[in-house]
Amino acid sequence: MTATRYDLFQQKLPDYAREAGLTPDEVEALAQFPGENARTRHQRLRKAEQHLKRLLQPLTDVLDIVGAKQSQIRNNVLEAFLREIACRQRSYWAWTHADWNDWLRRLEIGNIPNYAQEVRYYIVSAAYLLGGYDRFWEVRYFKVRFLSERLFGTQAVMEVFAGVTENLIRIGYGNRFNAKNIRTTLSLLILLHRSADVQTFHVEKLETLYRETDLPAYMHRTVERISHALFGMGLLSHPITSESLTPRITTALTGVPPAWADWCQRWRETSPCATGTRYRRYYTLLQVGRWLAQTHPEIISPEQWTREIAAEFIATVDRMHKGQYALNERHYDPATPLSANAKKNIIATISVFFQDCHEWEWMKRRFDPRRSFRVASHIIAASKTPPRVMADDVWAKLMWAGLNLTEADIEPYNLTRDSLTPVHIYPVEMLQALVMIWLFAGLRSDEIRRLRVGCVRWQRPVGASSDQEKSQAVCLLEVPAHKTGPAFTKPVDGLVGKAIQCWEQLRPELPPMVDHKTGERVHYLFVYRAKRMGRDYINKVLIPILCRKAGIPLEEARGRITSHRARSTIATQLFNAKDPMSLFELQSWLGHRSPQATQRYIQLTPAHLTQAYTNADYFKRNLRRIEVLIDQEAILSGAAAAGAAWKFYDLGHGYCTYDFFDQCPHRMACAKCDFYRPKGTSQAQLLEAKANLQRMLQEIPLTDDECAAVEDGLQAVERLMQKLADIPTPSGQTPRQLHSGTGFIPLDAVRGGKA
Repeated sequence: MTATRYDLFQQKLPDYAREAGLTPDEVEALAQFPGENARTRHQRLRKAEQHLKRLLQPLTDVLDIVGAKQSQIRNNVLEAFLREIACRQRSYWAWTHADWNDWLRRLEIGNIPNYAQEVRYYIVSAAYLLGGYDRFWEVRYFKVRFLSERLFGTQAVMEVFAGVTENLIRIGYGNRFNAKNIRTTLSLLILLHRSADVQTFHVEKLETLYRETDLPAYMHRTVERISHALFGMGLLSHPITSESLTPRITTALTGVPPAWADWCQRWRETSPCATGTRYRRYYTLLQVGRWLAQTHPEIISPEQWTREIAAEFIATVDRMHKGQYALNERHYDPATPLSANAKKNIIATISVFFQDCHEWEWMKRRFDPRRSFRVASHIIAASKTPPRVMADDVWAKLMWAGLNLTEADIEPYNLTRDSLTPVHIYPVEMLQALVMIWLFAGLRSDEIRRLRVGCVRWQRPVGASSDQEKSQAVCLLEVPAHKTGPAFTKPVDGLVGKAIQCWEQLRPELPPMVDHKTGERVHYLFVYRAKRMGRDYINKVLIPILCRKAGIPLEEARGRITSHRARSTIATQLFNAKDPMSLFELQSWLGHRSPQATQRYIQLTPAHLTQAYTNADYFKRNLRRIEVLIDQEAILSGAAAAGAAWKFYDLGHGYCTYDFFDQCPHRMACAKCDFYRPKGTSQAQLLEAKANLQRMLQEIPLTDDECAAVEDGLQAVERLMQKLADIPTPSGQTPRQLHSGTGFIPLDAVRGGKA
């Protein structure tokens, strides 16, 4: 590779005398530059050149390299440096970044004609080459592109620009980027790395630049995009994303006692919790610190807490309102109390904090955090909300919208800026795969984001012919490790597998990314422009698209439609299906660690509950059917009106002619009173021989004792007979008086087992 101007200048650096202090001769020579007379400027420089050669030679070489040709501009730059050296009484070799910033800011504010824009350009160039100054974004009206091209060559800079833009197009940006911004930011990165070879670029440099709060807004976005291109080229270990490198709020400690803040920060750096959980609990602990500052300013550390303070804090949380003791007072709403889950989280956070401090022996145990920070029973009860299952009609419309999603449905959202990631950047094939997974797989949003390339495989049925294999193949989805368990495999609808495979064919090839949950390097499925799908993309972009296409509002009777509600809806429908999945099968399909977790997701639908109640036959359980014979001849002839028997209840071994048999207490243990007609007698045979005899079934309600007699057997019958021994029969006598034997009639077996 040909040596650049920058390389040539670096070779001269060891030859310069770079002492920080000034010699007496240099101090005397510098004293000759207080005047502003332009006519004598050249003469003063000629006279001082002999004594200031050590300081002037490097500056002259810088001006030669960066292309300063006009003698007037060169003299202005040199004299400006000599005046500043005289003012600071040390050479520019010893100036810090703060010194350079101070001088450049004064030059800008002073607006001195001699220090025009071109002069400032050469001063900044000298600061970069001689003093290592590289905070170019803090210098107004300075074009880094000119300096980078001058030092490293126009052709080399343009090759870097061409390579980056080519990869931006390859990974999905197309023409959706500002070429001017890309070129400017690349020039800045070249100057920061002091090389036009992208192989020397480091992700740490890009992250440091991205965190600069003074950086222009467009440059933040451009640095992120360039990192995606470099990652796609295999030059960076990971791309820069806003969700991982967004600067933390520096005012988070406002209103928190310093000692308490130190304890919280120490816990945050020590806790083994996941990153998201650790920071959420950290900010909750800072809220506790603001409560202490307002109510107990004398308590500044957890070592001073007592059981009384803990009880007072629990009572405060129970009465706390939304946003109270938070950093941003705009979110404070006295009319809205905290939800039960929010209260549980706050209490759990302070409990874990004290448990960890005791466990790590940071302080002596003064009380038991598990008991003192116990959540009240009414908060636990209020936090146990039923699963927010979507109504069948709403879910059916969403499913129709997802199955028929086209690119035309995405177009109206091209100008949307409400979401973290505008929807129009993703191809429709990626959205279709995402929709199929959301509608049919029942996954958490984090599991969907962390799905990997090749997560779908097809299992051929055993014994199927070659023609049947393709049509009957089962689609299996590999779900990554999640918050409650390891990776597992679940069967899903074939539409999911087909949509995923269609997207995998169009997905840009990218190096693997680190899965922070497992520490592995994996190829994520939903990656575009070298950037993973946003955490809130499903809730803030995808679901609004489906709701708009389906013609339903974003909120229904049970609240806003979110990603997790689909999981509850799918689980409930599988549990209430015609051939439902069992609780343990559903637990395995959802990836839950315990059946109790699965029970929180499922809900019996009213239709399923109604069918189950009907099948239970609660009312008919207490009824028994008995065959009744109606003698129509006795009715037509008028004999029934004269008192003759006309209705005969078939008891199996006889007939009962009592008209109110259903009210007789002895019906289950017939005492054979005067209304009883045993079979085999002439009267019974005559009755059975009648041609106009009408047969019908009558339902007889049973008492608990009678049900037990039917269901429990002989012992129950004997107990029933003992209870009825002194109960009068319809003819007036009691069974004891009739001296009847066992008269139990198994009504379920009467007439061929009819019941």
